[in-house]
Amino acid sequence: LARVTAWCLRFVKNCRHPSKQRQEELTIEELNESELYWMKTVQNETFRDEKSLLMKGKLSGNSRLIHLTPFIDEFGVIRVGGRLQQSNLLYQHKHPAILPNKHNITDLIIQGEHKHQWHAG
Repeated sequence: LARVTAWCLRFVKNCRHPSKQRQEELTIEELNESELYWMKTVQNETFRDEKSLLMKGKLSGNSRLIHLTPFIDEFGVIRVGGRLQQSNLLYQHKHPAILPNKHNITDLIIQGEHKHQWHAG
């Protein structure tokens, strides 16, 4: 799904900017952009109210996300906050994206990572 989305996003960019067309293999940045696209899409479907409140800095105390200390990053993705920000981990490990536990995209991300880790765990 990430690769197909990356190709579609490239097609749109090539149509909008014909002088800067790309035709070679997908880049890491394009694949990351497609993953961000799906994370934001799922979050906008599932956490619409929470996201709008977070953007205003007024997340309700009875929100289902409140215990995760959520914040919105520079790309518009809702992420987990907390004490790990002081660690030496990579950004996406310190602050994983918050996704619903029962969603097809979440399942695809988990399956993809499971295969990427050679079925560990």
